[in-house]
Amino acid sequence: MPSSKGTNGGGEGGQEAKFNRVLTEEDRRRILRERAKLLAQKEDQRVVTLGESLYVFEYILAGETFSFDTKFVREVLSAKKVATVPCTPPFISGVLNVRGEIITVLDTKMLFGLQSQGITAQSKIIIVSNGTAQMGFLVDSVVGIAEIGHHELQPPLSTIPPQQARYIAGITKAPMILIDLDALMNDPGIVVDEEVE
Repeated sequence: MPSSKGTNGGGEGGQEAKFNRVLTEEDRRRILRERAKLLAQKEDQRVVTLGESLYVFEYILAGETFSFDTKFVREVLSAKKVATVPCTPPFISGVLNVRGEIITVLDTKMLFGLQSQGITAQSKIIIVSNGTAQMGFLVDSVVGIAEIGHHELQPPLSTIPPQQARYIAGITKAPMILIDLDALMNDPGIVVDEEVE
């Protein structure tokens, strides 16, 4: 049986032996069970606390605040070097070479039915990845990282068209729109497979 070293203050041999003689085997087991329960409760509380909030990366589109879960954000780049690609849907701004990787850049305003002015001097590209795919999102400007509670998120308004609502994880009172990046990046309609004849 492991000794209860340090539980009696000094942990000296004589005191430890005296302490061990006072406790029966049943007492030791009861104490260990109680400690295990207490540790399990603390762990459960820590998990609940961590799950109550979400860190998001906020950005601006047509004067409205949008965001992604920060776990998807890889980096933010200038939009100056986006190359246009023929025969692509209107929501594709072009492609960007990022250290040898060719990344498709989406004009997110087009996806959400907002007025798009294309790439401007202030435009930024947020490079995101969900582990299996990555792409760039053209935005007007970036705000930064914020923390929101899961309880703050409300479902999309019924006035939002279904083809856009399917990309929205929730909306806060601020208002701030949280994008469901997994839903967006796994949408077959976003994949560009048109061939030039």
